[in-house]
Amino acid sequence: RDSIAEHRLISLDKGQNFNRITVWYTGMQSTARLATGVVIHSEAKDSYVLNADYVAYADPTDNPRVNNSQLFVATLYPQSNSVSTSFLPMMPPANGCEGHAVGIAADYKGEHFTYYAGSAWSKYDVRTMAEWIQRIEWTLRQIRQPLEVSIGN
Repeated sequence: RDSIAEHRLISLDKGQNFNRITVWYTGMQSTARLATGVVIHSEAKDSYVLNADYVAYADPTDNPRVNNSQLFVATLYPQSNSVSTSFLPMMPPANGCEGHAVGIAADYKGEHFTYYAGSAWSKYDVRTMAEWIQRIEWTLRQIRQPLEVSIGN
């Protein structure tokens, strides 16, 4: 049997919605499927978005009638050519959970895998799912084309 160890490096920047997460596993003897994503709850089972670059979800919070708000969550895959996204249902749904919206790296061999995970709250910085998608796409552009500054020659 393999003795596998997980390593995870998480970094966050002040004022940003997303954390940069790099994960890798040592001791793997064969390839595996690596999945990252978000839980989909029964109260809002159709409010997720699958994209080649991300999975996004508008979560109704743990008590939608009392909280009257939403939490927007997402995982981003800037190197989307190595990830496919899909919904994995729970059979049967249990404890208010319908399944997971995930990005899957199919032939994972233990190498460093970087993705971004984050959230926003409808009563603070993101009011709607459409605005959340805009924030996601803006963040992906920043990651792929970072600002570069050079001084002098």
